[in-house]
Amino acid sequence: MSTSVLEPLAGALVVRRRREIGVTIVTAEGEVATPDVPRFMDVVEDCVIESEDDVVLDFTDVSFLSITALVGLNEAKRSLEKSGRSMRIRVPENGIRRYLSLVGL
Repeated sequence: MSTSVLEPLAGALVVRRRREIGVTIVTAEGEVATPDVPRFMDVVEDCVIESEDDVVLDFTDVSFLSITALVGLNEAKRSLEKSGRSMRIRVPENGIRRYLSLVGL
């Protein structure tokens, strides 16, 4: 298992990426606000491109997701599905969960 931690992004967003057998897990903490989306999506897109694993996004400690992040996540999900892989999202029962379900994630 390997783990990498990215430098904190604007708005105190912290992103961690680790691999386990058959899955890459991206853990985010803080707010995924519009200024953070390009760097956050770079991590997600690297998971799609660099491995054949399914992807799990752990948003347990995310308090906000911008609409720009949702659009990017939806595109990443479609790319994974085209290659026979999946994206799962871990999120507690909160406003973020409802928001994700409204857009089909």
